[in-house]
Amino acid sequence: MVVVRGRSGADATRGETLPLLPGGNFFANAAKVFDAIPFWTALLNSMIVSTVITISVVTFSTLAGYAFAKLRFRGRDGLMILVVATMPASCRAR
Repeated sequence: MVVVRGRSGADATRGETLPLLPGGNFFANAAKVFDAIPFWTALLNSMIVSTVITISVVTFSTLAGYAFAKLRFRGRDGLMILVVATMPASCRAR
């Protein structure tokens, strides 16, 4: 993304292999982004949304963990299997 931003329009879409370092238009193109869109407003909105989601996930995960650990209720084992089955599992390619 940074490398493409540093190139002119024709150079960025030519289909060549991109270099590792941005071109000479990097700062001019980055300045156009700040002028064209309300970047700081978008960044603030993204931070607010991510903070609220993080706090809610941690809160509900804590409550669910407490319920599974301390409370006995019908269907507890089935719900625990469902929770564990929906967790992302990392797989390593060798």
